[in-house]
Amino acid sequence: MKVDMKIEMGSEVKDVLTGYRGICSAYTFHLTGCDVIAIKSRELDKDGKVRDPFWVDVTRVEVLAPPAPEIAKVIERGSKESEGDKPGGPQDCSQRSSDI
Repeated sequence: MKVDMKIEMGSEVKDVLTGYRGICSAYTFHLTGCDVIAIKSRELDKDGKVRDPFWVDVTRVEVLAPPAPEIAKVIERGSKESEGDKPGGPQDCSQRSSDI
C-alpha cells in the first residue's frame, strides 16, 4: 500500500472550519480515503492541563508553517528509535497470521 501524506508531521496547521490551531501530531489513513490528522494545541486548557488532540479531515486543514526545528528534531529522533526490532510504529504483521 502506498501512503501519500498530504501534510508533514509537525507542521503548524489550522482547521479552516473552526479556526482551531496547533501542530500535526498524528495522521490516520482510512480504507475509504477519508484521512484525518490530529491537531495538538500548544496551549493548555483552563485548568492548566494538556488538551486532547483534535481530529479533523485533512481536506479541512491549512498548513501555516513547516515543522519548527525543535519539532523536526523530535520527529527525526523518533524515526531512528523505531528502526529495527523495537516496539511501536508500523510493523509487518503478515508473518504473525499463524499466531491468531
